[in-house]
Amino acid sequence: MVSIPWEEVAGRQFEDKEVYLERFLELESVIDEKEITSHVDFFLNEALWDVLVRQATHTFDMSVLAVLAVVSFLCLFSFARFLVKRHGMVSLLFLFNPLVIDFAFSQLRLALAMAITMPLFEAKNKKWAIIPVIVACYIHTATILFAGMYLAGWFIARHMAQKRMSPAVIGGVLIGIGFTVALCIGPLRDAILSAIGDRRAEYEMRPATLLYASFWVLLMIVIPLQKLSFYDIDAHILAVAALATFAASTAFGINGVRFIAATYPFIASAIFCLNRTVRPAMIFAFIGYMAVQWYFWLQ
Repeated sequence: MVSIPWEEVAGRQFEDKEVYLERFLELESVIDEKEITSHVDFFLNEALWDVLVRQATHTFDMSVLAVLAVVSFLCLFSFARFLVKRHGMVSLLFLFNPLVIDFAFSQLRLALAMAITMPLFEAKNKKWAIIPVIVACYIHTATILFAGMYLAGWFIARHMAQKRMSPAVIGGVLIGIGFTVALCIGPLRDAILSAIGDRRAEYEMRPATLLYASFWVLLMIVIPLQKLSFYDIDAHILAVAALATFAASTAFGINGVRFIAATYPFIASAIFCLNRTVRPAMIFAFIGYMAVQWYFWLQ
């Protein structure tokens, strides 16, 4: 996928990628521009991204484009590894989705952060998995939202499962977590993002249309009806919360599509693990939805 010229296929440039190219080719480093001298400033300005890309170009004598291609590869590899490990090679076909392509080849900073964070969603020992999460936070502070949703959901879901509570109740709680996050980045986002040092208004783009959101909202409704074994794959916890965040964001008039994109392999895995009564229909609907995505993406 990395070798395919997706910008030529789409007939347009990836906006975020162009911004990164301009920064690395024409502007000075963030450290010099912001006059960063403290550890706190380094974190708040997410300077590790700038440092890593510039250092890679010098150390390995690579062009900026080549380094960004490596970032795309790492993101896609982490997504592919997660899916193949649980659902076989055929699951790779579902990575050929415009949503994934835009994420891996344009939203490069968050793509790298999610690739680094992946061990958290797979490791049994969450203590050691926190280390890559901390590193990823220096690249993109939105990592705090994803890790926070997952850890809160994981702790609550495990506790409720031990109490033999209904999976519908667990799903409802996870949806509640997602709605809370959407509330924080929507009506309350200024205060919350200021508290975590996120200086950018990342969610001021146009919200997804109801038609676009329909499939993901349907999936969010179906998931709480699954058996308790559905949550044997920990990453499904984040999938439910992310779907709820997207749905609530759309209701609040916020563009929350990146919550779907960043957790895409977990959501795809969740579809593959639905019970037999709804799984064939949802997979068929997913394929049809992807076809519609491709149609509009190529326009």
